[in-house]
Amino acid sequence: VAGYLLGAAGLTVKTPAGFASAIEAGNEPSPRDSQALDDLVSHRKIKALLYNSQAVTAVTKRVLASAHRAGVPVVPVTETLPGSQQSYQTWQLGQARALLAALRSAP
Repeated sequence: VAGYLLGAAGLTVKTPAGFASAIEAGNEPSPRDSQALDDLVSHRKIKALLYNSQAVTAVTKRVLASAHRAGVPVVPVTETLPGSQQSYQTWQLGQARALLAALRSAP
């Protein structure tokens, strides 16, 4: 969802590719990919969790809850322009500012 933003910020996506592919396709990720992501989150091996608030499933809710428990900053992102935003620019600027705030609060 926020690939260009992460690239511009010089950040690395650590989500296992299989996990991301499964979620994007509406499928259940493999146990290996789920465990790999859980380890990243629970051991705080990530600076922030970007969470697609427009693609919520039981799996993504578990990841979100794990991030909150571990104290990992969460950045909600969206795939499409929310109705509350006036323009593409304000939408993207808001997501960039939310990421910056999360990175500043990361331990």
